[in-house]
Amino acid sequence: MGEQRPNRIPECPIQWLYSMCRAMATSATGAAEGAQMGATMQDHTHELVRWPASPLLRGQTLGYRGFRFGVLGTRRRLMVPDGVVKVMVGFGDLVRVVDAVVPHHATHAASMVNPVRTRAAVGEHTGSLYGVTVLLTPIAAYRLFAVPLNEWGEQPLDPADLLGAEAARLAERLAECDGWESRFALLERIILTRLAFGPAVSPEVLWVWQRLRSDAGRVRVEQLASAVGWSRRHLERRFREQVGTTPKALAQVCRLQAALHRLDTGWSVARAAAETGYHDQPHFDRTFKGMMGCTPGQFRRYRAAADPSDSRDFLPDQVTSVLLQDPRGCASRYRLAKEKHLRRAPRPAGMLAARAPLPAVPQAAEPSSAHGGKVPDDDPGPTTTATRTERRAQTLPHR
Repeated sequence: MGEQRPNRIPECPIQWLYSMCRAMATSATGAAEGAQMGATMQDHTHELVRWPASPLLRGQTLGYRGFRFGVLGTRRRLMVPDGVVKVMVGFGDLVRVVDAVVPHHATHAASMVNPVRTRAAVGEHTGSLYGVTVLLTPIAAYRLFAVPLNEWGEQPLDPADLLGAEAARLAERLAECDGWESRFALLERIILTRLAFGPAVSPEVLWVWQRLRSDAGRVRVEQLASAVGWSRRHLERRFREQVGTTPKALAQVCRLQAALHRLDTGWSVARAAAETGYHDQPHFDRTFKGMMGCTPGQFRRYRAAADPSDSRDFLPDQVTSVLLQDPRGCASRYRLAKEKHLRRAPRPAGMLAARAPLPAVPQAAEPSSAHGGKVPDDDPGPTTTATRTERRAQTLPHR
């Protein structure tokens, strides 16, 4: 997980947005290239489309997923902490989500925004699951929703808590689209427009976030604070505001992901623990269970027992979920059909229903059809309004 440069938008974002859309419309091969990029898996009751973000959103949006599942019985999935914000807009039945470790509250919704989590969650549905998911970095989520991420907590939110009444209209517009490609294009235009006017991210926070990801969490918070010239307390406060958790908590998520990746490729638990910086295997086991609600051995059995055709991971380089088929262990502890004592999570304090409305989106060609899939490694990404603090971002790693 290498470092990424911040997205940059020029001085006149609307003019830039129109010009980019016009440029995309002139691409003779754009539609064909876009069709090749969407990896689709489909049968009578299962449809999944993966779609990468365009280069315009490099380092902001990690991709899109379109899905349509018909389920007979209960389908339950354990969702792993992965440092990603997921925005799901659904057109089908409700999904139930509960914390896998501290199951005090359950969320029931067709659409929801899942924040950066430090503990796993269990999601369950029993009918038609149909909709789209946007995978965002927390940095992009902060800019997109213009809400301090520390107000979110770890409970999934109703999109209306962040976007107001326009959230319902967004679901309607997406449902009315004539296919996955047009849905992804609409989402991309909305994201581009909102990012153009979103709050600036502190370059210090951006650099620390990139460093934690590139080093798989194996760097001391004091070292990071010293590198950016802040106290640890100030770094934690600003990081929680713009990422949603503390640097130490995100480091634990990154280390967990590094260990899970090794376990998934056949490493022993002891070797994976030692390689990712845990003191010993008992320490790793305790940390793992405290974040996942099950032991490393149980999780490995869940992954081994899952249907090979199941698309269990949202991102190709991370372990993000597993379908729970074994009725024992953490699968049965959080069986949501029996949630007699669970309550719907309250709306986070300070989060109003009438947040910033969705901006008007230029009716132009679909941005998604203009990019060809992979972005060259030497592509510096788009440029944006360069404030004095943003210009400092590239110099921070050399302090």
